[in-house]
Amino acid sequence: MLHSLDIPEWKWNSISMDFITGLPKTRKRKDFIWVIVDRLMKSAHFLAVK
Repeated sequence: MLHSLDIPEWKWNSISMDFITGLPKTRKRKDFIWVIVDRLMKSAHFLAVK
C-alpha cells in the first residue's frame, strides 16, 4: 500500500544516499561517486571517493 513520506522539519534531518559505480579511475584513484540528497532542500552533494 502506498503512503506519503513525512515532511522533514529541518534541513539535513532526512537524507538519502546512493553510489554511482563503474567509473574510470581519476588521477587520485577515485572510482565512484557518493551522492547525498537533502529531502527538504532538494539539494544534492556529489563526492568522489575510493
